[in-house]
Amino acid sequence: MPLRLGWAGALAVMLAAGGCSDWFSSDDALYTGPSGVTLRADETFPSLASVPSRPQTVSSEEERAAALAEGRPLGIDVGSSRPATPTVTQPAPTPPASQPVQAQPAYTPPPARTTTLTPSITAQATPALPQQSYTPQIPPGTLLATIHFAVGSDNLDARDRSILRDVVTIIGQTNRTVTVVGHASAHTAVMDPMRARAINYDLSVQRARAVAQALVNLGAPASHVLVHAVGDSQPLFHEWMATGLVGNQRAEIYLN
Repeated sequence: MPLRLGWAGALAVMLAAGGCSDWFSSDDALYTGPSGVTLRADETFPSLASVPSRPQTVSSEEERAAALAEGRPLGIDVGSSRPATPTVTQPAPTPPASQPVQAQPAYTPPPARTTTLTPSITAQATPALPQQSYTPQIPPGTLLATIHFAVGSDNLDARDRSILRDVVTIIGQTNRTVTVVGHASAHTAVMDPMRARAINYDLSVQRARAVAQALVNLGAPASHVLVHAVGDSQPLFHEWMATGLVGNQRAEIYLN
């Protein structure tokens, strides 16, 4: 179709010009059309009523060379700036050969590490201190306790035994002896003074012996308990009052 349009355009220009005398100067004049075809002036122009058939398209270089040699028009698309690039089919890439999968060795955990801490300081055993028994420092002749009695009695009550229990503890700590001294008041119903003193002396002995026996019964060694009696010869209080009379009826315990 591009070649047919070239002929039609050329003839249209010639007719519009108003005659052929301006185009040709003589019978031997030549005319070259837009398509590159040269005609003589006396040659007959093709009829515009009929359109020449479309030239065959040349697809290969051999056919193109043969068409040029025979003078046949080439079916080339003039609208394209360059011939169509032949499509080159690239061969499909060959996939790489599969490599055999190697079995991974089983995971073996590392052996547990045992850390032994060495103490920087060696503990030394502290030697046991010898057990020392406590020995109270009590000077000889110290009065340890006093036990009071009712009028004419040598009986002991619970409070008296509690006091004597503390005395036994001191005897065991000091390993010393004690002396129990019995006392009596001067008051008596006997009018004879000599007889009254004898009665009071015997009562003081009974009181001293009652206290000494109680100490032995509570745990004191019998060899560590001595007995002494003084009767009514060492009163502490005046006996015109009842409190003075009770204060003199006593038994005193001294540490030897």
